[in-house]
Amino acid sequence: MADTDLLTRVLHACSQAAPAPFFPGEFAASAGLPRPDIDAAVDRLRLNGYLQIVDWVQGKGQGYALTPAGTEALQQPTELRKPAAAPPTEQPTLDDRVWQRGETVRAALLEPGRPIVTMTLLFANLAMFAVGLAIAWMRGIPIQDYFSGTASLELSRVYRSLGSLVTVDVVVNQEWWRLISYQFMHIGLAHLGMNMLALFMLGPVLEGVWGSKRFLALYLISGLTGGAAVVVMDRQALGASGSISGLLTSLGAWLWLNRDCLPEQVTSHMLSRVGINLFLLVGISLMPNVSWEGHLGGAVGGVLFSLPLHYQRFGRGWQRLLGWLGLIAVPIAAVLIAYLVHRPHRAELMKDRLIHEYDRQYRGPESYLLQRRNRFVVPVLGDMEGNWTGNAKFVADFQKASQECIARLQPLLVNLAAQAPRDKKEAEEADNLHRYFETWHELFQSLQRQLKEPERWNPARRRALIEQDKALFELRRPLEANTILPRFSPLVPEKEQPAPAPKPPKDTA
Repeated sequence: MADTDLLTRVLHACSQAAPAPFFPGEFAASAGLPRPDIDAAVDRLRLNGYLQIVDWVQGKGQGYALTPAGTEALQQPTELRKPAAAPPTEQPTLDDRVWQRGETVRAALLEPGRPIVTMTLLFANLAMFAVGLAIAWMRGIPIQDYFSGTASLELSRVYRSLGSLVTVDVVVNQEWWRLISYQFMHIGLAHLGMNMLALFMLGPVLEGVWGSKRFLALYLISGLTGGAAVVVMDRQALGASGSISGLLTSLGAWLWLNRDCLPEQVTSHMLSRVGINLFLLVGISLMPNVSWEGHLGGAVGGVLFSLPLHYQRFGRGWQRLLGWLGLIAVPIAAVLIAYLVHRPHRAELMKDRLIHEYDRQYRGPESYLLQRRNRFVVPVLGDMEGNWTGNAKFVADFQKASQECIARLQPLLVNLAAQAPRDKKEAEEADNLHRYFETWHELFQSLQRQLKEPERWNPARRRALIEQDKALFELRRPLEANTILPRFSPLVPEKEQPAPAPKPPKDTA
């Protein structure tokens, strides 16, 4: 309890500071006194009516000023010996609630505690990335591919085994836990670095203003609603960006809900920064291979979850009850929507979708690959003398075509790996399809390596490429007998012979 001498010193300090506010923090520092003692003295003087709350100033905290009773008490110090007024036993008034909430809000913003949960989440993401790296290394996947996030069938299998979000796994196999696990996985160092930097910047602020337990719930539920949006749109995703989108919108919601407890300039400045980052988030979401569904779902989930979180913390009676109900309702509603969208005739719809995707994703690309083979590969393999090596334009066109074919095949193989066969026969047909397109990929990779050194063309290399080319059509025959996946039509031999290999232009010099 504060003694009379300290109470008198605080009153004198308030009088000397007038007409400016008195700030307990500044007084404690200048007088060399413990801050808790000063706060106790200020609380006692305020309860007895000697001090009143005035302005709150960023960097200084809550300000106080003398009341008329406080001025009188300076003239008659004996008044200070009166015991502190007992806290009211009746329900606090609205002003008291606002003041108490304001003290909590300002302290959370200005004096946040240690971000233990943020650091734990950072470690969990880094640990999951390290686990994926270890699995990739054991499976013989090049480390540089894992760090760069190169799209490949093998890497997609690693991600999927660790819990990446694949709609067919969630809907058909009922693996709803993937709505949480995918939040801790990333494709390559760049993806990991960007998300962890955002978490490192946003996490301590959000953990400070919401508290550690509420912050953890906010992070996980925002990621869950983002994952539910991905499932609703029948997509695939992995990464913490859905959770981080929710943190960003939650910060905006927190500032808006507590705007009456913060200086207008602080609220305006921070809201403008949130707006700028939301604008950048929209731009990133529109980039290729970025899950805009996860970003949007996470952002909406962050706002929706923040409202009941606020009332659960500061509400009274029925408001607090509704806050608890809201905290439960948001994740349940997200999962329920994702479930109901795919529930009707799930088996038939999934089969139709699978057939349609195989037809769209694999027959079209195969036609493109066959065209490039007939235009470039056939003439090269039929040219025993290697005359094509002297035609710079043909080599350049061939190099461009090979790069385009490889670029088309990489995401195609990733999509194929993401499918979840429902029985042994479908798994066998899917495996045949995978080997077929993987052989296409290997053929164009071999050709691309040869094109970098055309002067080293020789009969042995030609024979090796011819064997790879023959393997394509051996692997294609089983696809013509599919019973579950779309059946490939037999190839009709061309009537015309392929054009002869281009010869180098004659020297006219």
